[in-house]
Amino acid sequence: MSCSAPLVTFELLKQEGGAPFGVVSLNAPASHNRLTPALLADFNAALDRAETAGAAVLLIRAEGAQFCTGGDVSLFLAAARENRAETFADTLVGALHALLLRLIAFPGPVITCAQGAITGGGAGLLFAADVTLLSEDAFLQPYYGTVGFAPDGGWTALLPGRIGAQAAGQWLLQDRRVTAHEAAQLGLSSAPCAAETLSNAGYALARSLSQPARLHTARATKALLWTEAAQAAAKAGLAAEQAAFREAIARPHTRAAMEAFCSQRQTADV
Repeated sequence: MSCSAPLVTFELLKQEGGAPFGVVSLNAPASHNRLTPALLADFNAALDRAETAGAAVLLIRAEGAQFCTGGDVSLFLAAARENRAETFADTLVGALHALLLRLIAFPGPVITCAQGAITGGGAGLLFAADVTLLSEDAFLQPYYGTVGFAPDGGWTALLPGRIGAQAAGQWLLQDRRVTAHEAAQLGLSSAPCAAETLSNAGYALARSLSQPARLHTARATKALLWTEAAQAAAKAGLAAEQAAFREAIARPHTRAAMEAFCSQRQTADV
């Protein structure tokens, strides 16, 4: 009996003179690394391995042209057709938010390297990171208004702390596509790099932050920024997002918007 390959993999890299660091890779490029219960379960398993192995730094990256296109709308629609949309939303969004809180609570620095599309809840993997590196072709877009969802993944719970409440609010309300260069100007990421050098830049930074002196400073910085009070506020904000998402997905206009979105996507794929 064969087992399918994990949707998220983990590798521990050791280096001379520095602490080991972990690499967590989204490994579902055919689906643009969309967030599903299976992918999130594999991601949690990868974090379990990172903690057990004693990874001092985490590098999150993705295979394929797109980093992560958020939750799979077709799964939400299927759940709505079976009158279990709210239950599925609680399952998926709850799993995503629990994962983001684990990244925030991770004692060492978390680096996210992202390319291509970073949409919906997938952007939470940037918002919960301590350092974000983007390729020049990367872009972020909420897309919640397109299907009538409420924001999840930290768009209101985490992003305002990164770029300010007004900037985050305008971004969400306009459903704007923000390029990698704009993201850097907002302070959300470092200056973008060429797509072919993104992984190398991420690995180099992870190796650098794993050196004793820099690791001590990185851990102290993270602990001072993510105090117990700050983590509690993030948890409360994510819980509020989940409740709003649950309410929105049960509305008839959301079901209609999902039907239209999935129909258009199927037509485009033909």
